[in-house]
Amino acid sequence: MSDQAIVVAEYSGLSDFLDAGDIAAATATVTKRHEANAPPSARVSMQLRHEAFKRARASAVPTHHEDQQIDWPPTSQRSWPEASGIPEIGVSELDLDSVVGGVRNHGALIVRGLFSESFATALRSEIDAELATGAGTGQAELADLAGQPVSPVFRENGRVFFDGQVATADVPVLAESVLAEFTATGLVDIVGYYLGERPALSLEKWTLRRVPPTTNSSWHQDGAFLGADVRTLNVWVALSDCGETAS
Repeated sequence: MSDQAIVVAEYSGLSDFLDAGDIAAATATVTKRHEANAPPSARVSMQLRHEAFKRARASAVPTHHEDQQIDWPPTSQRSWPEASGIPEIGVSELDLDSVVGGVRNHGALIVRGLFSESFATALRSEIDAELATGAGTGQAELADLAGQPVSPVFRENGRVFFDGQVATADVPVLAESVLAEFTATGLVDIVGYYLGERPALSLEKWTLRRVPPTTNSSWHQDGAFLGADVRTLNVWVALSDCGETAS
């Protein structure tokens, strides 16, 4: 099917799936309706994710895990006193306690091997291809289910795209691929428990980047400026060797 506007009321059960944040079921519902044609594109899945986010935001009870309420911010006794800088763990050690201990007790945590080498290599190539074709020129920007541009004010200010960057959601195939890797590593569930609510990604901050060392860009934290009542967790994934002095 094409990326046409989707009327939720026309799909039995779709509204309930969106309310629950069950994107897999929501996508399957749309797919079943159009199974005689081409299946929904990755862009449609991103549209459904956006709609689920809007509903979660409007909900009076945004709790991600009703059976495990947590106080904010979460705490942990775990620390790495021997670490000379940011503590490091392997992906096999990644769990809620390590994330809480790393972020709350040391400010950050390095997780080695979050993405496999093969996936990182493939993603680098795909990012190169997207940037080479001029992704982010406005022709493929994500729209909501009604076909209206998502985050139009931010885009009008020209802040989403600059040299070496494209909004991940505007490349739906890569967005879904990255989300699948996040899910496979357990990161999605860990972040949900860490925040104490269903996690969401920011269109304006979730980006695919390829920047040279001379670019005025470096590892940094976003989110604190949103206010103390907004729970955030920054995740940077290096897809190539950054060196020790590069940005």
